[in-house]
Amino acid sequence: MRDLSEDKLDLSTELREAGSTASRDFADCMSPMIRLFGIEIVCWSCAQAAEAIAKAIEHQRSRPLLLVHVNVHTLRSISANNDLLRKLRGRSLLLLEGIGLKIACLSTKGRAPPDTNGTDLFPALLKKLEGTRSRLFMLGGRRDVVALAKQKIEEDWPQVDIVGWRDGFFTSAELPAIRDQVLRAAPMILLIGMGSPKQETLALEFLDIPKLQLVWVVGGLFDRLSGQIARAPPLMLRLRLEWLFRILVEPRRLAPRYLLGAFWLAKKCVHEWFG
Repeated sequence: MRDLSEDKLDLSTELREAGSTASRDFADCMSPMIRLFGIEIVCWSCAQAAEAIAKAIEHQRSRPLLLVHVNVHTLRSISANNDLLRKLRGRSLLLLEGIGLKIACLSTKGRAPPDTNGTDLFPALLKKLEGTRSRLFMLGGRRDVVALAKQKIEEDWPQVDIVGWRDGFFTSAELPAIRDQVLRAAPMILLIGMGSPKQETLALEFLDIPKLQLVWVVGGLFDRLSGQIARAPPLMLRLRLEWLFRILVEPRRLAPRYLLGAFWLAKKCVHEWFG
């Protein structure tokens, strides 16, 4: 892995350039950023995030924006890796996601800021970019899943050109060839869908690809687009109970993760309260 410690991004400048208009719906005293457990996280609704990211892409930046959704599982994963956390700080836009961290913000900061998730943000961003011929590269997941997700994108968003894709099962020795594949495809947006912290670590390897405007770690987006993972019913979504729906669907895999995440989050909140 290359050391990118010198290639840092001024996140406050990024927010001013890309998100000033996106955050105009906030009250004047309300910052779109919150410092949670020592980590600065951007708090945007889906509409605000889509507008800000679209503007960043339209500005034809010299280096891509790295977008990382931060939920309890992601925050727990990257917090356990000091080197990864150091590289992500100042070089990525960490975007608040999920009811767990909203509750943590409410209990430690006195407010529940807006948040968004990749499943909702992906179509919202493509709508903002519908006047642009978006070149997209997909990396991660099982081969059959990525193929189905690719088909779904091509059917629903004909303005998107899928310029390349491959599954997420490869060794570190294959990474240079994958970087070369992405380089030759010259995408505008690179989607990386793997588990955390693998996807965040991998994303750092693509920040020097010319013409690339956005590196976006999207977690299980390919599974959702392909139909492998269903969304919760509308009522559960409105009540912010999608986490419960997912536990009911995949109890063996997700119940332990969510339980451990809840204990970890409670411990972090207690430490925040009492120092």
